[in-house]
Amino acid sequence: MQLSIYGKSKFYDGACFAPVFQFLKSMKYTDLKITLLVIFLIVNLQVSSQVFIPVDKVLYVCSYLYEFQQDSNSNTSLKSQDMTLQIGSSVSRFTSTNNLYNDSILMLYSNEKPTAAGFGKIWQQVGGNTTHPFCKPNIYKNYPARNQVLFTDYLNREYLKVVENPVFNWQLKPGADSLVSGYVCHQATARFAGREYLAWFTTEIPIQEGPYKFHGLPGLIVHLRDTKDQHRFTLTSLRKVGYNSHIHMHERDYRQITAREYAKALNASFAMLYNRIQQENGLTISDDEQKARALQTTKARNNFIEKY
Repeated sequence: MQLSIYGKSKFYDGACFAPVFQFLKSMKYTDLKITLLVIFLIVNLQVSSQVFIPVDKVLYVCSYLYEFQQDSNSNTSLKSQDMTLQIGSSVSRFTSTNNLYNDSILMLYSNEKPTAAGFGKIWQQVGGNTTHPFCKPNIYKNYPARNQVLFTDYLNREYLKVVENPVFNWQLKPGADSLVSGYVCHQATARFAGREYLAWFTTEIPIQEGPYKFHGLPGLIVHLRDTKDQHRFTLTSLRKVGYNSHIHMHERDYRQITAREYAKALNASFAMLYNRIQQENGLTISDDEQKARALQTTKARNNFIEKY
């Protein structure tokens, strides 16, 4: 069964934005908060026009803590985000835990008409769920075909996808066993997208899966970090799913690009936002201090996990 939220045709009808502004009129926010609220609701209008397609049944759910240095020039620019790996019989999905929660809310309201009250209910439940731009993408392994990895994101007003067959030439390190998160783990190394990685995997969970695009070891990856310790993933929980739940694919009219082109587009989006803030082009920022913080935050986002 496919779940369509609000219907594709309504998204392209300018009238569908009326409920957003009706909802805004009922709220009392500062100019900056109103701007952020408009962005949130319009993005969700765009997201809500998609179709959710179940591609596999969820068998296991792994929670990872993703810690990363967002500014390559500052080791104090550490950020963290809760991430989720859904594992099915053949397909897996890795994304921000907030993304999964927001998807579930959108599906919950799938039969409601786009009204101001409807947007108000959605905002109450997802308004505080902020996702760092580095963590927004969805990553599907063994989809659309075996051994393929599908990477999707909404960036610069476009739905983008990368389809690739990443090969990890893992080198096992005998004698480097250790206890990580309660599991006896073995160590392996690999190079991927401009970084050298150390991975700790456990054969106690014989699933060849891991965070982000990483996979192919003879056990679940429990901990992974690059050798500069700028990006690291740590397994925080694992549970077997005993109820009917599915891995959903977002059906959109994606434009296919390469991983290198995506990294370039991501950096360009930050540069574009930086220039908009600097020129106050379409943005209302109440004071100079707030503007300086916004500029610094945007400029600092220069250390995406993939380097080319």
